[in-house]
Amino acid sequence: QVDISNNGGVDWVSVERVTESAPWTEVTFRVLDYTSPTSLMAVRFVAQDVGSASTVEAAIDDFAVYALTATDVRAPSPRARLLPVTPNPFNPT
Repeated sequence: QVDISNNGGVDWVSVERVTESAPWTEVTFRVLDYTSPTSLMAVRFVAQDVGSASTVEAAIDDFAVYALTATDVRAPSPRARLLPVTPNPFNPT
C-alpha cells in the first residue's frame, strides 16, 4: 500500500493498493490527483499480513519525485560545501 500526506503524516490518502500476488510493476501517480501539494508532504509504504502469520516481504525500487517548483526546493546552506577525502585512498602520498 502506498499512502501520501500533505500535513506531515496527520492524515493519509491511499494512492496504490497491491494484492498479495501482484507482480513487480512500475507505478506513477500525480500528487495533485489525490491531495493539494504542501511543504509538509510525506509518503509511506505499508506491507502487512493478510492471513495467518507468515513472512511479510515488500520492496521499493527507484523511488523518484518529479516536477518540483522553485518554491518547493530549499537552497543549500551557504556553509555547505564538498571537502576532499582525506586520506585519499587513490593517492597515498
